[in-house]
Amino acid sequence: MKGLRFIRRRIRSIKNTQRITRAMKMVAAAKLNRVEGTLKTFRAYSDEFNRVAGEMLGGLENISHPFLEEKPEKRVHIVAIASDRGLCGSYNHNILNLIEKHWKDLKARGVEVDFTAVGKRSADFIKKRAGNVIESFVGSIDRELLNIENALVEIVSGRFLSGEADAVYAAYTRFVSPVSQIPQWQRLLPAPFKTEESYRVVPIIEPSTQRVVDRIMTEYLRVSIRRTLMEAITSEHAARMTAMDNATNNAEDLINRLTLLYNKERQASITRELLDITNGKEAIEFG
Repeated sequence: MKGLRFIRRRIRSIKNTQRITRAMKMVAAAKLNRVEGTLKTFRAYSDEFNRVAGEMLGGLENISHPFLEEKPEKRVHIVAIASDRGLCGSYNHNILNLIEKHWKDLKARGVEVDFTAVGKRSADFIKKRAGNVIESFVGSIDRELLNIENALVEIVSGRFLSGEADAVYAAYTRFVSPVSQIPQWQRLLPAPFKTEESYRVVPIIEPSTQRVVDRIMTEYLRVSIRRTLMEAITSEHAARMTAMDNATNNAEDLINRLTLLYNKERQASITRELLDITNGKEAIEFG
């Protein structure tokens, strides 16, 4: 009977865990449903902005902006985006592996690397490997999106313009579907616009070409940073929903196996008791 009590306790414990994972899955699904639509809308804006900006810059002559200046990469700044919490499957593992891979490649080329870490997992990972973390943002990206975006724009532009970074990269996770999220490595600065191309339509600029270029480049950086944050937010919710769904299903399978084992043990116990009764009765009758 001690074995039966142990199995019953195990089943109760797993059912309690299953209730938690099911609730976490529902919360993550609700958050994913909220942010996925916003991400799709912003993707359309971001893609169109980059297309129009690229065509406009390509149609202008003799333009200049610090964000367009290509430099030899001697010092690089990386914006590393992971999550604050776990329980989201391989989400953090995949993006942190990508960060470490590129970090090692840069160090092998003799490039100085420093970081801005978004998410506790990112900050802890980089600090443990002796990375130089200039700034870290720990807390819900969801609730602090605008504040983090503004701070990142200031940090990234400040380090690039001051010469503390010759290039700025972002490491984040791109959302593909609720079951697929892909780690991404993207150069933010210098901006990837190719200004040497010629276009059939040469725009007429008001009030002045330089003011428009300045505004385009400022908006480009803000749009790029916001998109990386939104992609990461959506990917995290999707990864957590999938992970909790898998955990709930695994718990159900384990409960079924333990229930089957419990029934077998209970039947065996009943059989043993019946045999003891029968043997005792025969011993009395023929004793």
